[in-house]
Amino acid sequence: MKIRAAQDHELARAEDRKARGAKHAQDVYLLVAMLSEDELDECSLLRKKYEARDELMRTDEACTSLFSRTDSPGCLTIQQQLRDADLDTFSSVLTELFPA
Repeated sequence: MKIRAAQDHELARAEDRKARGAKHAQDVYLLVAMLSEDELDECSLLRKKYEARDELMRTDEACTSLFSRTDSPGCLTIQQQLRDADLDTFSSVLTELFPA
């Protein structure tokens, strides 16, 4: 849900963006940072179970466009919010969870 909300924010025209919309990318970062190894394993299992669902495919695409590189729009938004964010690790983990 947060990934798609971050996508909505990044795709909106600058004048249409809500002031708090940038927080969605930050929330994605914080949620990924808090995942334990067990939770990452569970995410992988759930991904396999639901991989044919259109919603998951759209989320994969959103992750790729927003977070796959440290210079992707979502990562740049995170960097504005959290100056010390480890975007290399974040991008790597998120790309593993949501490959396009």
